[in-house]
Amino acid sequence: MHRLKTPFRILLICLFAATGSIAQQKSQPNVNEIVLEAIQGDDDTAPYGPCFKITFRRDGTALFTGKAKVKLIGDFESTISEAEFAKLLSFLVSRKYWEIPDDPINSGRITMVAGGGRFSVYGLSPWMMISVADEHGDKKTIARPSNAQVADAKKIPKALLEIEQAIFDTATRIKWKKI
Repeated sequence: MHRLKTPFRILLICLFAATGSIAQQKSQPNVNEIVLEAIQGDDDTAPYGPCFKITFRRDGTALFTGKAKVKLIGDFESTISEAEFAKLLSFLVSRKYWEIPDDPINSGRITMVAGGGRFSVYGLSPWMMISVADEHGDKKTIARPSNAQVADAKKIPKALLEIEQAIFDTATRIKWKKI
């Protein structure tokens, strides 16, 4: 009878450990802020491309700053519901945001230049950036050039484009008030 108790205990311990790790994998990270930002490029004559920043915070804060080539120019504020923020966060988790490289196109092509600076083939191009910050202020930022050449555009994960679109779509459903 003692022999049955030990294997049964081991089985129970294994089941509890597996259940705990599955629950931990399915739980969402404690994200406090999601930001999508478009940065203009510069072609030696003038800046080009849209320039805006969308910020969503877990506390319900929604901010929009439009600087160029967007419908809203200036600073705007609104709110995002807890459910909408959670839905957006779930989308990031389902698209494995934390596994996408920080710079999917240039990761193999950034080289050091004189003085220790970094140079990218798309250095003066317009860029899209997504930053996600946790409760401690730690950030995961992914950046990509908006006008990548065809061969490089294939390196951009579809999931990243879907995440950008989801953030943008969320922003378009909000009624913004000028600050």
